[in-house]
Amino acid sequence: MQRVINKNTGSVGRNRRNRHIRRGGCTICAALAVLLLTGCSAAGTSQYAWNVTLKHMSAQADEESTKDTESAQKPEGEASVMKYAGEYGWDFGPVSLDLSDLPPIDNKMYAAWDGKIYFRQYSNEDTETGALWGLFGALPDTGKELMCMDAAGVVTQVGMDYGCEGMYIAEGRIYSQIFTQEDGYRVYSCALNGSDVKSYGAANILAVQGSRVICQMKETGLSFIDACTGQEQILTQKDVTYLGADEQQIFYYGYEVNDATGTEEMTLYAVDYAGSISTLRMFPREEYIDIGTYDMIYQYPLTAQHLKIVEDTLYFTVGSHNGNAYVYSGGPIYSMKRDGSDCRIEAVCYETFYYLYDDGTNRVIYYYSDDERYGESIGNKRRRVTLRGEAPYEINPWIGYLSYDEPYYHADSNTLLCYPDMSGICYGLLTIEESRSLSIAPYIEGSQVQKISDIEYVEDRLFFTVTEIQYNPEKSIGWREYYDRGGSTCYCKDLKSGDIRVLYEY
Repeated sequence: MQRVINKNTGSVGRNRRNRHIRRGGCTICAALAVLLLTGCSAAGTSQYAWNVTLKHMSAQADEESTKDTESAQKPEGEASVMKYAGEYGWDFGPVSLDLSDLPPIDNKMYAAWDGKIYFRQYSNEDTETGALWGLFGALPDTGKELMCMDAAGVVTQVGMDYGCEGMYIAEGRIYSQIFTQEDGYRVYSCALNGSDVKSYGAANILAVQGSRVICQMKETGLSFIDACTGQEQILTQKDVTYLGADEQQIFYYGYEVNDATGTEEMTLYAVDYAGSISTLRMFPREEYIDIGTYDMIYQYPLTAQHLKIVEDTLYFTVGSHNGNAYVYSGGPIYSMKRDGSDCRIEAVCYETFYYLYDDGTNRVIYYYSDDERYGESIGNKRRRVTLRGEAPYEINPWIGYLSYDEPYYHADSNTLLCYPDMSGICYGLLTIEESRSLSIAPYIEGSQVQKISDIEYVEDRLFFTVTEIQYNPEKSIGWREYYDRGGSTCYCKDLKSGDIRVLYEY
């Protein structure tokens, strides 16, 4: 018998299983960002007509919004917005709870194929029992049950799998990586039931574009596997960092010697799937300093972050991560054509992440900064720069401590939120009422007691894992807090009916 939480009654029936899903690839910076996340002031308004239609909004939240914006004079016929929503505590918006047309996202832990969803079922033996910041890593050489959920929500075991972390399906085969004590990480593919395993030279999968599986090589460099043929092709063997890709090219950065100064500088590259490499542009540290970026530290190398590809234009941030906390110290947001031409600074941002709005006619960057040389203020160090057309009415994303297009748990309001596309709409995937019914409360009196991870949705189903954690001061290293892992529960929410059930526990 499954444990089902009804969205209306919150009634519970129990069936406990001793299993667990591991958190996907995270970084210490991401954990820090969650801990640092705080609210900001209400958004400013503009006279532009808002061209985004929101289908469903809470009446209570709309009432609160009306009180807060009585002087804003919205255009007639304007869609209602849920913002500053009472107990939700949101100071960003608009936020929609209508999930009927939820745009897709890139998934790592749950892979859809032919109307079914495949995932691993983890156990105590698969994951570390404690870690700094609660970033529990995989243990080597462990097998997991390979599970399949059909369109009706029925889950069955279809085989065994020895992989970990991201799992993808391309051309009807699973692609993932295995972690062994002897060889470390290695990419493999297998049939949907875990049989017919084929190993590759790469260490980790970075992304999938159509039938191409983009990988990080075991030592240095990038490769891709053609899922149609099963063949692996090495693209570059230099020590580089992947940024993003589309069906045409893969973008990454590395370091080259600047002939003028004799120092190594960050350089942006592109490679197509035939292996043709283009050097797009070098970003000297002197240029970074000349910009007058917030809290610059010269001796740390520059990195590129958060690449967005829109038509023939690239957008990305450039900055450095400094100190033993590896904290981002701010930097410019660049735009450039995919051939490296027409490179320019659009804004200077304090955070790694920015939000890019684009409806095909209007394009706007929203970011966090008080640098008045770029864009316009929309309140409390939030700014926007209009790249073309007009800025839409009342869009005001949260501060970019975390990536906008990945679902995350908003601790201040006890909700799961996501900006899955460039429409300007933030979707509420799990409400505060649903969190309460599941006894989700990650922070008690300022201390973290739960960890929310593996938040993904696919095929009209939302998945997430809640892990009980306990602070361990004896193993903490200064400000780097150590947590022991407790019990974990993996949930599945039907986005159509709203019903939530437990997939398994351990």
